[in-house]
Amino acid sequence: MRIASPAYSNNGSHIHLEGLEAFLQGVIPRAEATSNGIAQANIDISTSGVYADIQDGQIFHFTSLPRQVRLIYEIDESGDIGDTLVHAISPTTEHAEPTLFTQWTIQLLNPDDLAFTKLSRLQLHWKGSARFVGKLSAPSGGST
Repeated sequence: MRIASPAYSNNGSHIHLEGLEAFLQGVIPRAEATSNGIAQANIDISTSGVYADIQDGQIFHFTSLPRQVRLIYEIDESGDIGDTLVHAISPTTEHAEPTLFTQWTIQLLNPDDLAFTKLSRLQLHWKGSARFVGKLSAPSGGST
């Protein structure tokens, strides 16, 4: 899958993320996986632990602990995404927060609960911050 870089990756530096959430658009829950017309998508999102960042036009590479988080959200019988029960985005006090520039792995843990014949896209929600010339930081959130 090819992902367009958010605009802040072109002109920003010191880009750090609080997380990434991934939503499957167009999937329908299988009848046996629903309760009161609702099923859940259980997703693990992890990083490799090998990161890159940019500052003053220079690229820096570093390693840190890989990050692994869980995302759980509801999908109704028509495929509409409902409430998020467990968020994968959370602030961290680690100086070496994950950057945008790493290997991300998104794994659906319960694929047998969902039908993918009408899957139309994977919507990614990023939340983080970046520094820009003349500014200390600019919180960013977006989707791709």
